[in-house]
Amino acid sequence: MPIPRMLVVASLCLATCIATAQNWDTIPLNDFSAFAEKPPNWSIVGAASGQLGDANLNTDRGIGVVYSRSRNGENFDLISQFTHGDMDLDLEFMLPEGGESGVLLQGQYEIQLKDSWQRERPTYLDAGAIPPRSAPESQELVGGKRPRVNAAKAPGLWQHLSISFRAARFDQYGQKIEHARLLFVKLNGLIIHENVSLTTSTSGSSTDELARGPLVLEGNSSQVAFRNICVQRYESPPLRWKSLRYESGEMINSDTYQMPAQIEESGTAEWIDPRVTTKNEKIALRFDGEIDLAVDGLYTFEVEVWWNARLTIDGQATETTPSSSNGATQLELAAGTHRIVLEYYKYDSWYQSKLALYLSGPGVARQPLHEETALPVSALPTPHLVDFDREAQVLRAFTHYSREAGSSTMLTHTAHVGLPEGLAFTYDLLRAIPVQVWRGEFLDATPMWSGRGDGSASALGATTVLDTLPPWMNSETAAIRPRGYKMNEGSIPTFVTQVDDLILEDRLEAIPNLPGLTRQMSWSGESDEAPIWRLASGLEIEKIDRFNYLIDQAYYLRLDDDNEGQAEVVLADERAHLVFTAEGDQIIYQIIW
Repeated sequence: MPIPRMLVVASLCLATCIATAQNWDTIPLNDFSAFAEKPPNWSIVGAASGQLGDANLNTDRGIGVVYSRSRNGENFDLISQFTHGDMDLDLEFMLPEGGESGVLLQGQYEIQLKDSWQRERPTYLDAGAIPPRSAPESQELVGGKRPRVNAAKAPGLWQHLSISFRAARFDQYGQKIEHARLLFVKLNGLIIHENVSLTTSTSGSSTDELARGPLVLEGNSSQVAFRNICVQRYESPPLRWKSLRYESGEMINSDTYQMPAQIEESGTAEWIDPRVTTKNEKIALRFDGEIDLAVDGLYTFEVEVWWNARLTIDGQATETTPSSSNGATQLELAAGTHRIVLEYYKYDSWYQSKLALYLSGPGVARQPLHEETALPVSALPTPHLVDFDREAQVLRAFTHYSREAGSSTMLTHTAHVGLPEGLAFTYDLLRAIPVQVWRGEFLDATPMWSGRGDGSASALGATTVLDTLPPWMNSETAAIRPRGYKMNEGSIPTFVTQVDDLILEDRLEAIPNLPGLTRQMSWSGESDEAPIWRLASGLEIEKIDRFNYLIDQAYYLRLDDDNEGQAEVVLADERAHLVFTAEGDQIIYQIIW
């Protein structure tokens, strides 16, 4: 199939707030109306970009991105108009090489943003860290918390930060009675903090702790850009049951999920708790109560159960009837009182009772409507984790592959490779291509062995998704046949694939002293025309120079200058593709993220 020879940079759509959830508010970035003022070092732009080795960001005219640049000491932070207590935050940021910034919740508690991608072991001053504070008496730095792992990406790439924050609590006299908490902080999809108590403001704050404060984006250290800033503020008080009652009896048989005519136990309860009955088999249990909702909106009910449950809201059964699994349903509900009935059925005695109900919605953080201490510890499977080793490790397993939020595909012929340098990738043998790369920790193989298992393993690091399109571009009907892999002395695999009459050998190794991989593709055999190899595809491919390309602003691709042939960006099937027409019998390039 001939390929259209046209240079193209396809338009990259900006991400929306998490899964386009209705309860999230997007901070508009077409002007500075969402902020207290416009500092001189901040501006609204349409796009930002950077590259390795450059201490500056490039910008284009437009809207959708806030950008801070150094202005001879006139550098100020960007402060939101709104104030917040409990809040979830989701945003993207970009730093140049050596760049530094921060996000301050309530203007008091900072999450550090920094170009730390080459740091092997992050400190409490690196990307994602909670910086230490200055002790008032001695001015010494105390406290602070390092991120669990270094999840930072290379400078000039967009990075994703998610935070779930719960504010400090104060009594009627203004005395603090509960510390602020970070339920979690995720950097590029990886949890780097979890359930952290913030005992005091950080060193970046000049105010005392308060119940409310603004969101602050630091702009006083270096260039930085932010986009897709989404917040979900929780203004409603915690929910409580009204008139919650329970009834229990004996199941009629193992597959009849309805309450029996004879009720053996009944009473009132504060929370849903299957321990109200002493039975451990043939349980038929119903909880019936009311919840007051403060505002109209979309509410999410999540049920976790062993073995079967039925949730009814205002007399109508929801679509959620999980069987030995979790289930969720979303409903538009008006402000006011709503009746909720949750029935639980468990016939066998060889597993513990488990019944949980969570509710979230506008102004309401996800909270349990059950007694949390009632959840059995054995509900958690024994983890099966695979660590990096002194030699490369290869684990064959299925892979849940997700290129876009809300969609996932199971890849069945994949190999996960962990290299001694702490880098890893997943290789799809059916398509002869690496589909994702990461660093940090290696693999969670629990799904392969927990219960019956689904045969999959997942990355423990922050993954960068590459592609699932095969590399051969000469013909749509090319026959691609995997021929396994062979190991070198360091146990690094070389994947072998037959593509029509060519034998392709494909090996990925760590780049010395740099977070990234070198891919070497070599081939032998006869071909009627010069091989055309697809090296990458995406919505946006930007050519930086003759050898360097930026793919979807997610990773860099750097061609070796000894390659024989020509690289170009072409458009096919509404995507941009970086293709290489080979004159020799190999191609070498680097993947840097």
